Amino acid sequence: MKQYNPDIYHRHSIRLKGYDYSQEGLYFITICTQNHKHLFGEIKNVPHIGTVGAGSACPESNINIPQMILNPYGEIIQQCYWDLEHKYPNIECCEYVIMPNHFHTIIKIDRGAFRAGEPRPYVVTLGHIVGYFKYQSTKMINLHGQKLWQRNYYEHIIRDEKAYHNISNYILNNPAQWAYDRLR
Repeated sequence: MKQYNPDIYHRHSIRLKGYDYSQEGLYFITICTQNHKHLFGEIKNVPHIGTVGAGSACPESNINIPQMILNPYGEIIQQCYWDLEHKYPNIECCEYVIMPNHFHTIIKIDRGAFRAGEPRPYVVTLGHIVGYFKYQSTKMINLHGQKLWQRNYYEHIIRDEKAYHNISNYILNNPAQWAYDRLR
C-alpha cells in the first residue's frame, strides 16, 4: 500500500474561505462528468419557425436553434434535480441546463421557507445539496463502478440582480454556445 504524501496528494478547497454556504442566497453551480464524458444527450439544431425579434415586422423565418436533446441518463439527471425541492423544502431549483457532459443550475437557499404542516427544515449547506444530487443521480444511472461525476463542482455566489440575469442568460443560451464550449 502506498504511503500518503502531502506534497503529492494535497487537496485545496475551491470554496470561499470563511463563507457560510448554508446562508440564504442564490448560487450558480456547474458539475462536470468524469473525464468530460458525453453521457446525457446531444446538442442538435432543431428547426424553429417564428418571427425575428419581438414585435418585429419581419416575415417569419425558418432558423435552426441548437437545443439539448436528453437521452435516458439526461432525463434521470433532470428528475434528480427536480426532486431536490422535495428533499430540501427550503431551497428553490431555478434556471438549469443539462449539457452532454455537464450541468449548470442556479439554486436558491431560503432558510425561512418551509411548507405548512411540515417541520421546519434543518440548516443545509450547498455542499449537502450538491452531494445528495450527485449521490442520487450516480445511484440511479449506475455505471457499474465507473464514476459519473468529477470529484468537485464549481460554484459562484450570485450577489446582485445584474449577476443573476447574466448567469441566467448564460445558462439558457448554453446549448447555442456548445460549439465554443471549452468543456467539450
